[in-house]
Amino acid sequence: MKHVMTTLALVAGLFASPAIHAQEADMDGDDRKTPEDRAKHRTEMMTKELGLSPEQIARVNTININFARALSDVKKMEDGDVKKNRATALKEKRDNDLKPVLTAEQFTRMNELRNKKKDQHKDKKVVKEKAEPRN
Repeated sequence: MKHVMTTLALVAGLFASPAIHAQEADMDGDDRKTPEDRAKHRTEMMTKELGLSPEQIARVNTININFARALSDVKKMEDGDVKKNRATALKEKRDNDLKPVLTAEQFTRMNELRNKKKDQHKDKKVVKEKAEPRN
């Protein structure tokens, strides 16, 4: 009887596994949002953090939508090096487009916030790597 229960548990685990992985993939943050949703969120955050004027909001939103759509296409690429280079070029273009829209103080603040977020991400990654030793 013990062997039957163990076998049933193994079989149930095998069949449940693909469904669990599919759910995990579906819950992967940005992938379920449209480029327009991501652009809207980014514009809202910039408005809050940088104190954008109504005119700036409209222009920044357009820049963010164009960036999000282009980046969405890049994310579908197979070649990792090309993908990384294209994403970097898109980010530089976005910054070049934002520079004349934002004041010097707003642009500096945006970069400070970006760097802070990058640092927080690195810190999380280090903590996670320490918690999960590699085999």
